[in-house]
Amino acid sequence: MIHEQIYRAERQRLEKPRSYNRTASETGYPPITITNVLLPQTPQATGSYMSLPPDTTTTPSADLPGLHISGLLDVAVREYSTWQQSRMSDEVLKAEVKKACDVALDDGLNLAQIDEDKSPDYFTKRGVKWGIARRFVSDIRFWAENVMVI
Repeated sequence: MIHEQIYRAERQRLEKPRSYNRTASETGYPPITITNVLLPQTPQATGSYMSLPPDTTTTPSADLPGLHISGLLDVAVREYSTWQQSRMSDEVLKAEVKKACDVALDDGLNLAQIDEDKSPDYFTKRGVKWGIARRFVSDIRFWAENVMVI
């Protein structure tokens, strides 16, 4: 009798149409969250920097602790600019990155302040191309956590 109940339950389970959109309560299993993470890599021996894009799926910096960059603040802005330029071959685009760097230094901004404000408009209003301004503002945390040499 027990065997018969087990077989009947198994047959019913197999005869039900499969649904891939079942909720956790229907399946009896909790949902699974998968997060892909790229491990930091060191700069290549040739002295060039990594060119991996920042992870744009992370929590906005407003929810992250303040960014701390050790060393001289103006030097860090220049090094960041050099890294951005090293990721480009077009001289016009490199000049735009230099322009963004100059805007930041002219106004006494450091990378932590730029990262906190997250305002590419600030740079575009000063003549920096939109795409360069966006990248200059959005890649700071990635650079500080993966590229910057302490």
